[in-house]
Amino acid sequence: MITRRNREALVAVVLGVAALVAGIQLINIAKGEIANPGNESIIQPAGTIRTSAVDVSIGWNQTWGGNNSDYGTGIWSDGSSVYSSGFTYSAGAGAADVLLVKWDAAGHQLWNRTWGYATGDVCNSIWGSGTAIYTCGETFVVSKWEMLLVKWDTDGNQLWNRTFGGSSMSSGKSVWIDGSAVYTCGEVYNGSNGNDLLLVKWDSDGNKLWNRTWGGAGTEQGTSVRGSGSVIYTCGYTDSFGAGGYDMLLVKWDDSGSAAWNRTWGFDGGDVAFDLWTDGTAIYTCGRTYATYGYLYGNYDDIALLKYRSNGTLEMNKTWGSNATEQGKAIAVTSSAIYVLGNTNAAGNDDFLLVQWDLAGNPLGNITWGGNDTEYGNALWSDGTSIYACGDTYSFGAGDVDNAIIKWILPSAVLGIDLVPYIALVAVSAIAFLAIKLKRVRGVA
Repeated sequence: MITRRNREALVAVVLGVAALVAGIQLINIAKGEIANPGNESIIQPAGTIRTSAVDVSIGWNQTWGGNNSDYGTGIWSDGSSVYSSGFTYSAGAGAADVLLVKWDAAGHQLWNRTWGYATGDVCNSIWGSGTAIYTCGETFVVSKWEMLLVKWDTDGNQLWNRTFGGSSMSSGKSVWIDGSAVYTCGEVYNGSNGNDLLLVKWDSDGNKLWNRTWGGAGTEQGTSVRGSGSVIYTCGYTDSFGAGGYDMLLVKWDDSGSAAWNRTWGFDGGDVAFDLWTDGTAIYTCGRTYATYGYLYGNYDDIALLKYRSNGTLEMNKTWGSNATEQGKAIAVTSSAIYVLGNTNAAGNDDFLLVQWDLAGNPLGNITWGGNDTEYGNALWSDGTSIYACGDTYSFGAGDVDNAIIKWILPSAVLGIDLVPYIALVAVSAIAFLAIKLKRVRGVA
Protein backbone atom coordinates (compact mmCIF):
# COMPACT_ATOMS: atom_id res chain seq x y z
CA MET A 1 0.00 0.00 0.00
CA ILE A 2 1.30 3.51 -0.91
CA THR A 3 1.45 5.65 2.19
CA ARG A 4 1.35 9.43 2.35
CA ARG A 5 5.10 9.51 3.00
CA ASN A 6 5.73 7.31 -0.02
CA ARG A 7 3.64 9.62 -2.16
CA GLU A 8 5.69 12.60 -0.90
CA ALA A 9 8.90 10.77 -1.73
CA LEU A 10 7.60 9.98 -5.21
CA VAL A 11 6.68 13.62 -5.76
CA ALA A 12 10.16 14.63 -4.59
CA VAL A 13 11.76 12.24 -7.08
CA VAL A 14 9.65 13.67 -9.92
CA LEU A 15 10.50 17.25 -8.91
CA GLY A 16 14.21 16.49 -8.71
CA VAL A 17 14.29 14.80 -12.11
CA ALA A 18 12.19 17.58 -13.66
CA ALA A 19 14.54 20.25 -12.27
CA LEU A 20 17.59 18.48 -13.65
CA VAL A 21 15.99 17.95 -17.07
CA ALA A 22 14.78 21.56 -17.23
CA GLY A 23 18.24 22.76 -16.21
CA ILE A 24 19.93 20.72 -18.90
CA GLN A 25 17.51 22.02 -21.54
CA LEU A 26 17.95 25.64 -20.49
CA ILE A 27 21.73 25.32 -20.43
CA ASN A 28 21.63 23.82 -23.94
CA ILE A 29 19.59 26.78 -25.20
CA ALA A 30 21.82 29.21 -23.35
CA LYS A 31 24.94 27.75 -24.93
CA GLY A 32 23.72 28.45 -28.43
CA GLU A 33 20.93 26.15 -29.56
CA ILE A 34 18.29 28.24 -31.31
CA ALA A 35 14.72 27.95 -30.13
CA ASN A 36 12.24 27.74 -33.00
CA PRO A 37 8.89 29.21 -32.00
CA GLY A 38 6.07 28.60 -34.46
CA ASN A 39 8.17 26.08 -36.41
CA GLU A 40 9.72 28.89 -38.42
CA SER A 41 12.64 27.99 -40.62
CA ILE A 42 15.99 28.97 -39.17
CA ILE A 43 18.37 30.70 -41.57
CA GLN A 44 21.61 28.75 -41.52
CA PRO A 45 25.00 30.46 -41.69
CA ALA A 46 26.93 30.70 -44.91
CA GLY A 47 30.65 31.17 -45.17
CA THR A 48 33.55 29.72 -43.28
CA ILE A 49 33.58 29.86 -39.49
CA ARG A 50 36.98 29.59 -37.83
CA THR A 51 36.88 29.64 -34.04
CA SER A 52 39.45 29.67 -31.25
CA ALA A 53 37.75 29.10 -27.90
CA VAL A 54 35.48 32.13 -28.20
CA ASP A 55 32.41 31.73 -26.03
CA VAL A 56 29.64 32.55 -28.54
CA SER A 57 27.75 30.54 -31.14
CA ILE A 58 26.33 31.72 -34.46
CA GLY A 59 22.57 32.08 -34.80
CA TRP A 60 22.10 33.27 -38.38
CA ASN A 61 23.42 35.60 -41.04
CA GLN A 62 21.72 37.49 -43.84
CA THR A 63 22.66 39.68 -46.79
CA TRP A 64 20.83 42.57 -48.41
CA GLY A 65 21.60 44.00 -51.81
CA GLY A 66 20.96 44.25 -55.52
CA ASN A 67 23.05 44.18 -58.66
CA ASN A 68 25.21 47.13 -57.61
CA SER A 69 27.10 47.99 -54.43
CA ASP A 70 25.34 48.03 -51.06
CA TYR A 71 27.17 48.70 -47.80
CA GLY A 72 26.35 47.95 -44.14
CA THR A 73 27.49 50.54 -41.62
CA GLY A 74 25.28 50.32 -38.52
CA ILE A 75 23.10 48.02 -36.42
CA TRP A 76 20.73 48.44 -33.49
CA SER A 77 18.12 46.24 -31.80
CA ASP A 78 15.20 46.91 -29.45
CA GLY A 79 15.20 43.31 -28.26
CA SER A 80 12.55 42.04 -30.65
CA SER A 81 13.52 43.61 -33.97
CA VAL A 82 16.88 44.38 -35.56
CA TYR A 83 17.61 47.48 -37.66
CA SER A 84 20.59 47.69 -40.01
CA SER A 85 21.73 50.78 -41.83
CA GLY A 86 24.06 51.63 -44.67
CA PHE A 87 23.90 53.02 -48.16
CA THR A 88 22.90 51.53 -51.48
CA TYR A 89 23.65 52.01 -55.16
CA SER A 90 21.09 49.35 -56.14
CA ALA A 91 17.94 51.20 -55.08
CA GLY A 92 16.71 54.72 -54.46
CA ALA A 93 16.96 58.03 -56.29
CA GLY A 94 20.40 57.55 -57.81
CA ALA A 95 24.06 57.65 -56.81
CA ALA A 96 24.24 56.47 -53.18
CA ASP A 97 21.11 56.52 -51.00
CA VAL A 98 20.63 56.04 -47.26
CA LEU A 99 19.51 52.47 -46.50
CA LEU A 100 17.46 51.26 -43.50
CA VAL A 101 16.36 47.61 -43.15
CA LYS A 102 14.22 46.06 -40.41
CA TRP A 103 14.56 42.35 -39.51
CA ASP A 104 12.79 40.11 -37.05
CA ALA A 105 14.74 38.21 -34.39
CA ALA A 106 14.98 35.12 -36.62
CA GLY A 107 16.66 37.06 -39.44
CA HIS A 108 13.68 37.57 -41.76
CA GLN A 109 13.46 40.95 -43.51
CA LEU A 110 10.34 42.93 -42.58
CA TRP A 111 10.89 45.98 -44.76
CA ASN A 112 13.57 48.25 -46.24
CA ARG A 113 13.64 51.98 -46.92
CA THR A 114 15.91 54.33 -48.85
CA TRP A 115 16.32 58.09 -48.62
CA GLY A 116 18.19 60.51 -50.81
CA TYR A 117 18.63 62.55 -53.91
CA ALA A 118 20.40 61.93 -57.17
CA THR A 119 23.54 63.68 -55.92
CA GLY A 120 24.48 61.18 -53.19
CA ASP A 121 23.54 60.33 -49.61
CA VAL A 122 25.36 58.10 -47.11
CA CYS A 123 24.44 56.60 -43.72
CA ASN A 124 27.27 55.78 -41.31
CA SER A 125 25.46 55.09 -38.02
CA ILE A 126 22.14 54.14 -36.40
CA TRP A 127 20.57 54.36 -32.95
CA GLY A 128 17.02 53.96 -31.73
CA SER A 129 14.46 54.15 -28.96
CA GLY A 130 11.18 52.35 -28.44
CA THR A 131 9.36 54.52 -30.97
CA ALA A 132 11.95 56.03 -33.30
CA ILE A 133 15.09 55.25 -35.26
CA TYR A 134 17.81 57.78 -36.07
CA THR A 135 20.34 57.46 -38.90
CA CYS A 136 23.37 59.70 -39.31
CA GLY A 137 25.65 60.31 -42.28
CA GLU A 138 26.12 62.92 -44.95
CA THR A 139 24.28 64.31 -47.96
CA PHE A 140 25.60 66.22 -50.94
CA VAL A 141 24.03 69.70 -50.94
CA VAL A 142 24.69 71.99 -53.93
CA SER A 143 28.50 71.75 -54.00
CA LYS A 144 29.56 70.15 -50.73
CA TRP A 145 28.82 67.35 -48.25
CA GLU A 146 26.89 68.14 -45.06
CA MET A 147 26.12 66.16 -41.89
CA LEU A 148 22.75 64.39 -42.23
CA LEU A 149 20.36 63.24 -39.50
CA VAL A 150 17.12 61.39 -40.38
CA LYS A 151 14.41 60.31 -37.92
CA TRP A 152 12.13 57.35 -38.76
CA ASP A 153 9.30 55.61 -36.97
CA THR A 154 9.48 51.85 -36.41
CA ASP A 155 7.36 51.22 -39.52
CA GLY A 156 9.96 52.91 -41.72
CA ASN A 157 8.18 56.22 -42.26
CA GLN A 158 10.46 59.22 -42.35
CA LEU A 159 9.47 61.76 -39.70
CA TRP A 160 12.01 64.45 -40.53
CA ASN A 161 15.55 65.07 -41.77
CA ARG A 162 18.10 67.70 -40.86
CA THR A 163 21.48 68.81 -42.20
CA PHE A 164 24.33 70.72 -40.59
CA GLY A 165 27.20 72.41 -42.37
CA GLY A 166 26.58 76.02 -43.20
CA SER A 167 29.34 77.27 -45.46
CA SER A 168 31.72 74.47 -44.50
CA MET A 169 31.92 70.87 -45.60
CA SER A 170 30.95 68.42 -42.84
CA SER A 171 30.05 64.79 -42.30
CA GLY A 172 28.28 62.64 -39.69
CA LYS A 173 29.93 59.45 -38.44
CA SER A 174 27.90 58.50 -35.35
CA VAL A 175 24.57 59.10 -33.59
CA TRP A 176 23.47 58.43 -29.99
CA ILE A 177 20.31 59.36 -28.07
CA ASP A 178 19.71 59.66 -24.33
CA GLY A 179 15.91 59.69 -24.47
CA SER A 180 15.37 63.43 -24.74
CA ALA A 181 18.29 64.60 -26.87
CA VAL A 182 20.10 63.36 -29.96
CA TYR A 183 23.87 63.68 -30.40
CA THR A 184 25.75 63.38 -33.68
CA CYS A 185 29.49 63.58 -34.21
CA GLY A 186 31.80 63.68 -37.19
CA GLU A 187 34.02 66.33 -38.72
CA VAL A 188 33.82 69.83 -40.17
CA TYR A 189 36.30 71.68 -42.37
CA ASN A 190 38.19 74.22 -40.25
CA GLY A 191 39.25 76.56 -43.02
CA SER A 192 42.98 75.85 -42.72
CA ASN A 193 43.37 72.73 -44.84
CA GLY A 194 42.20 70.48 -42.02
CA ASN A 195 39.11 69.22 -40.21
CA ASP A 196 37.92 69.51 -36.62
CA LEU A 197 35.92 67.05 -34.56
CA LEU A 198 32.26 68.11 -34.70
CA LEU A 199 29.63 67.41 -32.01
CA VAL A 200 26.00 68.53 -32.46
CA LYS A 201 23.13 68.25 -29.98
CA TRP A 202 19.51 68.14 -31.25
CA ASP A 203 16.15 67.76 -29.57
CA SER A 204 13.79 64.94 -30.60
CA ASP A 205 11.97 67.28 -33.02
CA GLY A 206 15.15 67.98 -34.97
CA ASN A 207 15.90 71.43 -33.58
CA LYS A 208 19.62 72.06 -33.17
CA LEU A 209 20.41 72.96 -29.55
CA TRP A 210 24.14 73.58 -29.94
CA ASN A 211 27.24 72.52 -31.87
CA ARG A 212 30.86 72.30 -30.78
CA THR A 213 34.19 71.69 -32.48
CA TRP A 214 37.48 70.41 -31.12
CA GLY A 215 40.84 70.46 -32.82
CA GLY A 216 44.16 72.05 -33.57
CA ALA A 217 46.18 73.05 -36.60
CA GLY A 218 45.96 69.60 -38.16
CA THR A 219 43.08 67.18 -38.72
CA GLU A 220 40.65 65.72 -36.20
CA GLN A 221 37.63 63.50 -36.73
CA GLY A 222 34.95 62.18 -34.40
CA THR A 223 34.05 58.59 -35.18
CA SER A 224 31.72 57.65 -32.31
CA VAL A 225 29.57 59.37 -29.67
CA ARG A 226 28.12 57.75 -26.54
CA GLY A 227 26.98 59.05 -23.18
CA SER A 228 25.80 58.30 -19.69
CA GLY A 229 23.61 60.67 -17.74
CA SER A 230 24.78 64.23 -18.29
CA VAL A 231 28.18 63.22 -19.69
CA ILE A 232 29.02 62.72 -23.37
CA TYR A 233 32.12 61.04 -24.83
CA THR A 234 33.44 61.24 -28.38
CA CYS A 235 36.32 59.26 -29.82
CA GLY A 236 38.22 59.51 -33.07
CA TYR A 237 41.69 60.61 -34.05
CA THR A 238 43.98 63.64 -34.11
CA ASP A 239 47.23 64.57 -35.81
CA SER A 240 47.43 67.96 -34.06
CA PHE A 241 48.34 66.44 -30.71
CA GLY A 242 49.90 63.26 -29.33
CA ALA A 243 52.95 61.23 -30.25
CA GLY A 244 52.96 61.86 -33.99
CA GLY A 245 51.00 60.80 -37.01
CA TYR A 246 47.42 60.03 -36.06
CA ASP A 247 46.67 59.27 -32.41
CA MET A 248 43.56 57.77 -30.83
CA LEU A 249 41.47 60.57 -29.32
CA LEU A 250 38.89 60.59 -26.50
CA VAL A 251 37.06 63.78 -25.43
CA LYS A 252 34.68 64.12 -22.47
CA TRP A 253 31.89 66.74 -22.65
CA ASP A 254 29.17 67.93 -20.30
CA ASP A 255 25.59 68.33 -21.55
CA SER A 256 26.13 72.05 -22.22
CA GLY A 257 28.87 71.23 -24.71
CA SER A 258 31.91 72.16 -22.62
CA ALA A 259 34.91 69.85 -23.04
CA ALA A 260 35.97 68.54 -19.62
CA TRP A 261 39.16 66.78 -20.74
CA ASN A 262 40.75 65.01 -23.68
CA ARG A 263 43.17 62.12 -23.97
CA THR A 264 45.36 60.83 -26.78
CA TRP A 265 47.03 57.45 -27.17
CA GLY A 266 49.40 56.21 -29.82
CA PHE A 267 52.85 55.89 -31.30
CA ASP A 268 54.61 57.56 -34.20
CA GLY A 269 52.54 55.74 -36.84
CA GLY A 270 48.79 55.81 -37.37
CA ASP A 271 46.49 55.13 -34.41
CA VAL A 272 42.74 55.60 -34.81
CA ALA A 273 39.78 55.04 -32.46
CA PHE A 274 36.69 53.88 -34.37
CA ASP A 275 34.16 53.19 -31.61
CA LEU A 276 33.52 53.56 -27.88
CA TRP A 277 31.29 52.12 -25.16
CA THR A 278 30.59 53.43 -21.67
CA ASP A 279 28.52 52.66 -18.59
CA GLY A 280 29.36 56.01 -16.99
CA THR A 281 32.18 54.58 -14.86
CA ALA A 282 34.40 52.99 -17.49
CA ILE A 283 34.96 54.08 -21.08
CA TYR A 284 36.25 51.59 -23.64
CA THR A 285 37.55 52.55 -27.06
CA CYS A 286 38.69 50.30 -29.88
CA GLY A 287 40.51 50.94 -33.11
CA ARG A 288 43.78 50.23 -34.81
CA THR A 289 47.42 50.87 -34.04
CA TYR A 290 50.30 51.02 -36.50
CA ALA A 291 53.89 51.87 -35.62
CA THR A 292 56.62 52.39 -38.18
CA TYR A 293 59.37 51.04 -35.95
CA GLY A 294 58.01 47.48 -35.85
CA TYR A 295 55.81 47.62 -32.77
CA LEU A 296 54.10 44.28 -32.14
CA TYR A 297 54.11 42.35 -35.42
CA GLY A 298 55.86 44.86 -37.61
CA ASN A 299 54.36 46.89 -40.42
CA TYR A 300 50.75 45.81 -39.94
CA ASP A 301 47.71 47.26 -38.22
CA ASP A 302 46.71 45.63 -34.94
CA ILE A 303 43.54 46.00 -32.88
CA ALA A 304 43.89 48.49 -30.02
CA LEU A 305 41.63 48.28 -26.96
CA LEU A 306 41.76 51.00 -24.29
CA LYS A 307 39.91 51.43 -21.02
CA TYR A 308 39.61 54.79 -19.25
CA ARG A 309 38.00 55.84 -16.00
CA SER A 310 35.57 58.77 -15.93
CA ASN A 311 38.34 61.07 -14.63
CA GLY A 312 40.43 60.37 -17.74
CA THR A 313 42.85 57.89 -16.18
CA LEU A 314 44.00 55.24 -18.63
CA GLU A 315 43.41 51.96 -16.83
CA MET A 316 44.18 49.45 -19.56
CA ASN A 317 45.59 49.27 -23.07
CA LYS A 318 45.72 46.04 -25.06
CA THR A 319 46.66 45.15 -28.60
CA TRP A 320 45.72 42.07 -30.60
CA GLY A 321 47.01 40.96 -33.95
CA SER A 322 49.10 38.66 -36.10
CA ASN A 323 51.57 38.97 -38.94
CA ALA A 324 48.68 40.35 -40.97
CA THR A 325 46.37 43.37 -40.74
CA GLU A 326 43.66 43.58 -38.06
CA GLN A 327 41.40 46.49 -37.17
CA GLY A 328 38.80 46.96 -34.44
CA LYS A 329 35.83 48.88 -35.86
CA ALA A 330 33.13 48.41 -33.18
CA ILE A 331 32.84 47.44 -29.52
CA ALA A 332 30.21 46.01 -27.15
CA VAL A 333 30.69 45.25 -23.46
CA THR A 334 28.53 42.88 -21.42
CA SER A 335 28.57 42.06 -17.71
CA SER A 336 31.31 39.47 -18.25
CA ALA A 337 33.18 40.18 -21.49
CA ILE A 338 34.38 42.72 -24.05
CA TYR A 339 33.72 42.09 -27.75
CA VAL A 340 35.43 43.91 -30.60
CA LEU A 341 34.37 43.53 -34.22
CA GLY A 342 36.57 44.33 -37.20
CA ASN A 343 38.43 42.55 -39.91
CA THR A 344 41.55 40.48 -40.50
CA ASN A 345 43.37 39.35 -43.65
CA ALA A 346 45.31 36.59 -41.87
CA ALA A 347 43.69 33.98 -44.15
CA GLY A 348 44.20 35.97 -47.36
CA ASN A 349 41.23 38.22 -48.14
CA ASP A 350 39.70 40.18 -45.29
CA ASP A 351 37.15 38.42 -43.06
CA PHE A 352 34.80 39.56 -40.32
CA LEU A 353 36.70 39.25 -37.04
CA LEU A 354 35.15 39.07 -33.55
CA VAL A 355 37.60 39.08 -30.63
CA GLN A 356 36.52 38.37 -27.06
CA TRP A 357 38.32 39.60 -23.93
CA ASP A 358 37.46 39.23 -20.27
CA LEU A 359 36.90 42.47 -18.36
CA ALA A 360 40.56 42.54 -17.30
CA GLY A 361 41.64 42.62 -20.95
CA ASN A 362 42.78 39.02 -21.29
CA PRO A 363 41.96 37.64 -24.75
CA LEU A 364 39.59 34.66 -24.61
CA GLY A 365 39.18 33.78 -28.27
CA ASN A 366 38.16 34.96 -31.71
CA ILE A 367 35.83 34.07 -34.57
CA THR A 368 36.19 34.95 -38.25
CA TRP A 369 33.45 34.85 -40.87
CA GLY A 370 33.92 35.03 -44.59
CA GLY A 371 34.11 33.34 -47.96
CA ASN A 372 36.43 33.32 -50.93
CA ASP A 373 36.35 37.11 -51.32
CA THR A 374 36.48 40.09 -48.95
CA GLU A 375 34.36 40.89 -45.90
CA TYR A 376 34.51 43.87 -43.51
CA GLY A 377 32.90 44.06 -40.06
CA ASN A 378 31.78 47.63 -39.34
CA ALA A 379 29.20 47.78 -36.53
CA LEU A 380 28.26 45.84 -33.39
CA TRP A 381 25.33 45.77 -30.99
CA SER A 382 24.63 43.60 -27.94
CA ASP A 383 21.48 43.29 -25.85
CA GLY A 384 23.14 41.05 -23.27
CA THR A 385 21.87 37.80 -24.78
CA SER A 386 22.96 38.20 -28.41
CA ILE A 387 25.49 40.09 -30.48
CA TYR A 388 24.52 41.56 -33.85
CA ALA A 389 27.19 42.52 -36.37
CA CYS A 390 26.86 44.47 -39.62
CA GLY A 391 29.29 45.03 -42.45
CA ASP A 392 30.10 44.33 -46.08
CA THR A 393 30.43 41.07 -47.98
CA TYR A 394 31.86 40.49 -51.45
CA SER A 395 31.57 36.69 -51.16
CA PHE A 396 27.81 36.34 -50.74
CA GLY A 397 24.66 38.09 -51.88
CA ALA A 398 23.31 39.45 -55.13
CA GLY A 399 25.83 42.00 -56.36
CA ASP A 400 29.33 43.42 -56.14
CA VAL A 401 29.14 44.07 -52.39
CA ASP A 402 26.14 43.48 -50.10
CA ASN A 403 25.11 44.48 -46.62
CA ALA A 404 25.86 41.52 -44.28
CA ILE A 405 24.23 40.93 -40.87
CA ILE A 406 25.28 38.24 -38.38
CA LYS A 407 23.67 37.20 -35.11
CA TRP A 408 25.87 35.52 -32.47
CA ILE A 409 24.35 34.06 -29.30
CA LEU A 410 26.04 34.69 -25.97
CA PRO A 411 26.53 31.78 -23.57
CA SER A 412 24.47 31.00 -20.48
CA ALA A 413 22.07 33.85 -20.99
CA VAL A 414 18.34 33.68 -21.46
CA LEU A 415 16.33 36.87 -21.00
CA GLY A 416 19.59 38.60 -20.12
CA ILE A 417 20.19 36.48 -17.00
CA ASP A 418 22.97 33.99 -16.42
CA LEU A 419 20.84 30.96 -15.63
CA VAL A 420 23.50 28.44 -14.62
CA PRO A 421 23.67 29.38 -10.90
CA TYR A 422 19.87 29.54 -10.67
CA ILE A 423 19.49 26.18 -12.37
CA ALA A 424 22.07 24.68 -10.03
CA LEU A 425 20.26 26.16 -7.01
CA VAL A 426 16.91 24.71 -8.12
CA ALA A 427 18.43 21.29 -8.82
CA VAL A 428 20.33 21.17 -5.50
CA SER A 429 17.22 22.27 -3.58
CA ALA A 430 15.11 19.60 -5.26
CA ILE A 431 17.69 16.90 -4.56
CA ALA A 432 18.01 18.00 -0.92
CA PHE A 433 14.24 17.89 -0.56
CA LEU A 434 14.29 14.41 -2.09
CA ALA A 435 16.99 13.20 0.31
CA ILE A 436 15.08 14.46 3.37
CA LYS A 437 11.88 12.79 2.25
CA LEU A 438 13.59 9.49 1.53
CA LYS A 439 15.29 9.57 4.92
CA ARG A 440 11.93 10.08 6.62
CA VAL A 441 10.36 7.24 4.63
CA ARG A 442 13.16 4.85 5.59
CA GLY A 443 12.76 5.81 9.22
CA VAL A 444 9.12 4.66 9.26
CA ALA A 445 8.61 1.03 10.30
